[in-house]
Amino acid sequence: MRFAVFATFGLALAVSADRGSNCVEPRSNSMKFSLVSQKNTTGQWTAQLQLIHDGRKTDERSSWEVDLEQSVISCNGQERINLTATLTAPPEPPTPGYELFPRMGYYKFHPTGHIWKDALSVCMQEGAHLAIINSKAEANLIKGLFARYLEVKSSTDNNHAFLGYHDHYNEGQYETILGQPLNSTGYYVFTSGQPNNAAIGIDPDQDCGGVTREGLLNDLPCNTRYAFFCEMELP
Repeated sequence: MRFAVFATFGLALAVSADRGSNCVEPRSNSMKFSLVSQKNTTGQWTAQLQLIHDGRKTDERSSWEVDLEQSVISCNGQERINLTATLTAPPEPPTPGYELFPRMGYYKFHPTGHIWKDALSVCMQEGAHLAIINSKAEANLIKGLFARYLEVKSSTDNNHAFLGYHDHYNEGQYETILGQPLNSTGYYVFTSGQPNNAAIGIDPDQDCGGVTREGLLNDLPCNTRYAFFCEMELP
């Protein structure tokens, strides 16, 4: 969703916005434009441009961006300054429950434990995939989402969650669910002593990918229930 707002004014004019009278609460998804100009102590005109968007609350990380371009036109001894302001709104989450992180994508933490293949299926049904960490910044994002939930339901423990990587085909050679070698994703930081393919309970191997609350990778047993992260790429 993009909105473009264009403002042009001449320095020979003083334009002011009356903010104190006839104030009306803006309607949902409305936008307010104001321009205030004044002459400073040196005789120069200065102007302040303000754009206010008042819509329904979105995720706190889903910021609105304003790009302001300026050009000067000289004609018959007078100068005119043109200001072009472009207001860019964040896209709406395509699926309920997903949170937009600018320049990264949409993410959702499922705090109820599933086995790995079922977690994979849940993400796919939501139009997403099990999350893949590609940078330290993304690891910190995952860590921050995990920190919101001190306890998870129906999970083996509260300190691990499934991600979208595995070593089903070649033991110890991890790849993502998109077929990319894990060590080429941009983030290959395992917790100390991991991966170790240790057996837990009735699950003989740890062939599925996971992450700790610290944002570190760790291999987990596929048929044990853990919370999980889904990720949806930006369009």
